[in-house]
Amino acid sequence: MLMEVMCLRLRRIAKMAGVEENDIDRLLANPPEKIEIEVKYKIAVTVMEGVSQTILKKVIVVLLKISRMIKSKCTFRFSGCS
Repeated sequence: MLMEVMCLRLRRIAKMAGVEENDIDRLLANPPEKIEIEVKYKIAVTVMEGVSQTILKKVIVVLLKISRMIKSKCTFRFSGCS
């Protein structure tokens, strides 16, 4: 999913996680091949951090839009008051 959402390549994810590309290939194999628990952990943490950052960015954008909408409505309502 991280590769689809952030358009990342296996090489980049492996580098970010501190693992080999082959480790990710083995994890993504169907059925997954056996890999060390430490490698799984590093990959999982890297992917979750990437997904969390992507989601957080989207939430911030939505909140900013809502904030702007509220400000524009408040300005419009109170523009006639002096």
